[in-house]
Parts: sequence; C-alpha cells; structure tokens
Amino acid sequence: MIDEEMFCIESFCDIKKAMSLFRNGNHYFFLLSKNYEAYSGIAQRLGDKIVLSDDEIFSVICLTTKKEYSVTSPSMLPPKAKLEIARKMRTEYNASEKQLRRILKLDPGVVKELFGR
Repeated sequence: MIDEEMFCIESFCDIKKAMSLFRNGNHYFFLLSKNYEAYSGIAQRLGDKIVLSDDEIFSVICLTTKKEYSVTSPSMLPPKAKLEIARKMRTEYNASEKQLRRILKLDPGVVKELFGR
C-alpha cells in the first residue's frame, strides 16, 4: 500500500525500458562510473587537468583501438596508428608521455619528437 506522501518509482520511470538500454548490470555500472570520454569532456569544460591512471588510460586505448582499428590489443597496431592514438590520448585525456611510452611501447625519442620536446 502506498501512502499519500510517498510516490511510486514505476509511475515516473519505465523500468523495463530503462533496463533494456543496458546489456546487464555491469554494463550499466561501467557506463556510470568508467565513461572516460564523458569524464574527460566535463573536466576540459571545467578547465581541470585530467589525470588518469595507467589502467584507465590502457582501458581507453583498448576501447579506441577496438572501435577505430578493429584490433583487440594496442600491441597489434601498426606504428602509424600508435602515433595517432598517442596524439589523441595526449590531447583528449592528458596522458603523460611516460604512460604513452609504457602502454603503446613507443621509443622515448619518438614520443619526444611527437610532442615537440
């Protein structure tokens, strides 16, 4: 029984339709808490300097390589694609040069030349 002072969530939200937007609970949680693109966009608008851990940068790189190059691992990328990914990670996610060297297995000299140092 619902009291007059309470509301029923089903009257405001079509729960079945909302649940159908996600594959499962893990997918929902991932999008809620690990949406790096949204996190990055918000931080840039606020003027914050985004700092992601190696694991977070690695996740973003893996998602990007799968989406843009249909490759499951960054190590499978050709050298030119690695440089494009490095530029994108540096500008959009503020990845450090050291992170990019470690994750993409790039030569330190190449990274310095890429970012003009």
